[in-house]
Amino acid sequence: MIKSKKVTRKKLLKELEETRSNYMYAIYSIMEIRQAVGDEKSEMSHRDLVDKIKNLYDTQCKCESTESTKTKCGCGKTEDPKGFCDGSHNKKKV
Repeated sequence: MIKSKKVTRKKLLKELEETRSNYMYAIYSIMEIRQAVGDEKSEMSHRDLVDKIKNLYDTQCKCESTESTKTKCGCGKTEDPKGFCDGSHNKKKV
């Protein structure tokens, strides 16, 4: 016969408090995510929410990859707000 390990009341209360804290953290995180994607009233299904987050992530990754291939302007005459070369130095005023 295997004896079960005795669990003290103090240990159970500590685990309960940790579980409650983790649960509240998870709930607030979910609420923040829903607010960030524009679902303040929690009307989106979980699948729709995940798809929207994935699309936002993919869009961001595509933007970052195209910016990394651009070169920064060396002459300083660019009109691009991020400092990438836009050919402004080649534009002639008439």
